[in-house]
Amino acid sequence: MAAEDDKDRIRFELAHANLLSITNAQRFYLSTLLVFLCLVWGWVFVGEGEAVTIQLLGVGLKTGGVWKITPLVTTLLSLALIGSINAAGPAWMELKRAFAKCGITAPRSDPIFYDLDTHKNIFDYLAFLRIRPERNLGDIKDLDRRRRFGFRHFLYPSLFLASIYTAYRAVQEPFAAGNKSSHAGFVIYGWLCVGLQCLYALRPVYRAVCRFLGIRTNFVYD
Repeated sequence: MAAEDDKDRIRFELAHANLLSITNAQRFYLSTLLVFLCLVWGWVFVGEGEAVTIQLLGVGLKTGGVWKITPLVTTLLSLALIGSINAAGPAWMELKRAFAKCGITAPRSDPIFYDLDTHKNIFDYLAFLRIRPERNLGDIKDLDRRRRFGFRHFLYPSLFLASIYTAYRAVQEPFAAGNKSSHAGFVIYGWLCVGLQCLYALRPVYRAVCRFLGIRTNFVYD
């Protein structure tokens, strides 16, 4: 019996460590993508699109250089973030099974992702924003992510759409393509990046819409 308990404990620890590694990577990709988008759009609004040299992530780049790397950077970060979100699903299911197998007493009536994730990101806290001053945030009903009509369903999709638009804007900028000889190659590369982001962002956007509307709920959770 003791050996069986040890196996269950090891299973839980491995599942928990796996989930934490995924959420840690998710936090990194989310933060980096947010910072990059803020820097790019901060320059657009403050610099008003002028051809200047700016410091981006510690590197001096001319305007054209910033727009050239934007499709690639946004694509790599957004796809990595989407991949980490997708990977968290099966990792979370395995952790819940291991949790139940160990017979651990949950802090509430069911193991909740928020309680077991020690690598929280900014979106985890934005999901707790409430307007009503007397609303209790400690109830499971309030923390239940299956609640419909919540803006938190669109936190990640909004970021992906912002990333897609930023890459699209980079392709359209006159400073980005450079001379005519490199124009065709840049356009192909830029649209490829935009297309990849659109393709892989479809899943989280679709799932967010279904959760918001309360449809296809058997397929869009976990």
